[in-house]
Amino acid sequence: MFGNSELICFCQNDEDKIVLTKEFLPKLVSFYHKSMAHVEGMDRLEQMIKTHFYHRGIRDEVRKQIEQCEACAKNKRARRAYGESAPRDATAMPWQEVHCDTIEGARVVEDTWFARYYPRTKKVVTDNGPEFKLEFIKMVKKNGAVHRYSTPRNPQGNSMIERTHQAIGQVLRTIVVSRDPKSAADGIKVISETLATVMHAHRCSVQSTNAYLTPGALAFKRDMFLDIPIYADILAMQRHRQSLVDKRLLRANAKRISYDYAVDDLVYKRAYLGLSDKLKPTASGPYRVSRVHTNGNISKFSSGIGQVKDLAKSILLQHVDLAQIH
Repeated sequence: MFGNSELICFCQNDEDKIVLTKEFLPKLVSFYHKSMAHVEGMDRLEQMIKTHFYHRGIRDEVRKQIEQCEACAKNKRARRAYGESAPRDATAMPWQEVHCDTIEGARVVEDTWFARYYPRTKKVVTDNGPEFKLEFIKMVKKNGAVHRYSTPRNPQGNSMIERTHQAIGQVLRTIVVSRDPKSAADGIKVISETLATVMHAHRCSVQSTNAYLTPGALAFKRDMFLDIPIYADILAMQRHRQSLVDKRLLRANAKRISYDYAVDDLVYKRAYLGLSDKLKPTASGPYRVSRVHTNGNISKFSSGIGQVKDLAKSILLQHVDLAQIH
């Protein structure tokens, strides 16, 4: 009993869930949506609420509120998946693969107190920025890890970081509109609030690859909103994650034409055009393939400047295909 109210639970598959009333459902959905800083989409927000609550109208209410949310309509940017992905193995233990990027003035993970409690990473993935060259490569090798670069113009290669960047931009646009900073000091406060909000949202966000558990729940073995213990089977999660990886690979590759590149093939590189680039060429080249990698990428050789550069298949057009298009 809570005052004059009763708490009703619904048991399904040996799991007790709190039954929501029709009047309280919109308030709860609004609370979760705003607590996650409008980052989560419909499916993830629905799964997060269904973890501990029950109501037949949760799905409809979530879709209704997100479709009518002004902040989401103004600040979210649509994402379009493209490119053929290479097979990969899902890791079983955390920290085996780390994706890195930089942000001005922020502390790096090597300087934080909690880094000493994690096992050393085995693989580090970065973009091709100059900050990840000489000294960074030496540091990675010194710690016994393998350094890999993501291919240019291929966000899937460093997808974890790119998703974080998207969330930071989305939250930053939302906070700037509501706070309207007028000075440099106000801007610094907005940046600090944005980073804290994004980190909170990531730690409290359910993920399908983690069997719809949050990173915070896995780390601390407790739910991030309710005082409920969480127990997870890491090996079962790894098998579930591998199954998802394989299914998504098949779905992504089904949208592309199957073709095995070979050395000396001529290819065109797809151009990424903005709104003001309508009259520019849609591709550059042709480039001669100098090497084919097992991870689905190729190396192209530019005869004019004598440069070899790795490219992802997702940004390539075959020489003959482009001729047929024209």
